This record gives sequence, structure tokens and C-alpha cells, in this order.
Amino acid sequence: MDPNEVIATMRSQVTALAESVSAAIEAGSVQRAARHYERADTLRAALVDEFVTLDEWLTNGGFLPTAWTNGRP
Repeated sequence: MDPNEVIATMRSQVTALAESVSAAIEAGSVQRAARHYERADTLRAALVDEFVTLDEWLTNGGFLPTAWTNGRP
């Protein structure tokens, strides 16, 4: 498991999730909104899975993602 890949994936998923929810809100029809919300739900589930993976990694003594350690000695 590479926590750097996981955090990069999570950040991408958060961006895509926000875009899907925004698109659903702005959709011109219920059907289009439903498609965006379905995508958002899929992204939410994937994000939760990535979070659990990273949490288990860190809980079991794994190293932090590099993005979280920049500037630390």
C-alpha cells in the first residue's frame, strides 16, 4: 500500500464528488440530476474505502503520505 497514491486518489475523488454534486444541483431535469447523484454516491463509497485503507495503514504503523510530512524534520 502506498499512502501517497491513496491520498492522491482521495483528493481526486473529493474534487470529482464536488463536481458531481454541483452538476446535479444545476441539472435541468430530474433524470440528469439523478445520474449526477448516482455518480456522486459511487465516488462517496470509493472515498470511504480509500479512507479506511489509509486509516488501517496509519493505525498499524505505516508512514504518513509525503504531502502530510513536507516541512517536517
